[in-house]
Amino acid sequence: MTARARAEFERCAVRVEDLARKERAPTRQDVRPLLIHLGELLQGAADPELEARLKRLREALAPIREEWAAVVEQEMQLACAEHIQGVDPRHLDHPRFDFAYVEAARLRLEQRMRALPALGLALAQEWIDRVRQADIALEPYLRARRGEAGAN
Repeated sequence: MTARARAEFERCAVRVEDLARKERAPTRQDVRPLLIHLGELLQGAADPELEARLKRLREALAPIREEWAAVVEQEMQLACAEHIQGVDPRHLDHPRFDFAYVEAARLRLEQRMRALPALGLALAQEWIDRVRQADIALEPYLRARRGEAGAN
């Protein structure tokens, strides 16, 4: 867990809590960094301080729970769609395909996905399945880039 991720998560959480106190829903632009930084923090070992912070955040969001969930869902659908469309097999063979971008976007998607359960939310199984299929299509190309056997 990095100090930068913790500081950024805290900044985002305070912003979202402030909106909730005003009974205003956050935007996707508020939600995106919160999910990404939280997902980064959750990669590490269990952290009682983070758990307590998440409890406070969930409580603060209770008055706007439906709006919050809708904005998070929209952000997740867009992030999933970006990955799914980004690994369209028609483009993967292009010599200038930007694999670095796709890998970075996939990491950010994974961080978002990791954050959802900690916030009491879940991604629809349909999206999980579609992301998994995109990952399967992408994997041989990533192995080839790494020079691994059995690559595309």
